[in-house]
Amino acid sequence: MQSNYSGPVESDLGFRINGDMPGTFSTSGLAGDYGQVNNVLSGIADSVATRILRITIPNANNSAVIRVLLRSTITTASHIGDSTRVAEYTIVVTRLAGAVAVAAISTVFGDQIATKATGRTLTTALTIDTVVGGATATNTFDVLVTNVLSVAGISESQVFAEILNYQGSTGNYPGAAASTGVTLSQ
Repeated sequence: MQSNYSGPVESDLGFRINGDMPGTFSTSGLAGDYGQVNNVLSGIADSVATRILRITIPNANNSAVIRVLLRSTITTASHIGDSTRVAEYTIVVTRLAGAVAVAAISTVFGDQIATKATGRTLTTALTIDTVVGGATATNTFDVLVTNVLSVAGISESQVFAEILNYQGSTGNYPGAAASTGVTLSQ
């Protein structure tokens, strides 16, 4: 979801986050755009990989970096909140027009867990699925969350993802960009 922010802000580095220069806050996939998606997914079955985000890459020269903060919690009725885990990942995506996109995901970092005295825990992992779409079609990757609980039941995950987008027809300047770029959706 997008913020209610509506005006330009100068960063500490002296560039604009929203305004005339590349750096507009958006999920539209324009060159230099910065966007966010916040998604909560409830009722996740134990040990089942479940889509929490989708990355879409049109057939053009594109690349993007996506930072993902993931929170997962046990939500089975008799064990609500027994354990919550947080983890971070980065995903990088690149595509050359007329070729299939490539994506890679980092190993987990910042992984922490808080568990009540009950000792019930969960582990969580984020993965990316195989690309869908051919060399001349729009490509998509699903970002999957898998929660493994130490007790039979269900869980909930929340993902907060930020995207830094670049796409260029010449590859040397964000302003020389194709009309659309990499986008995130739920």
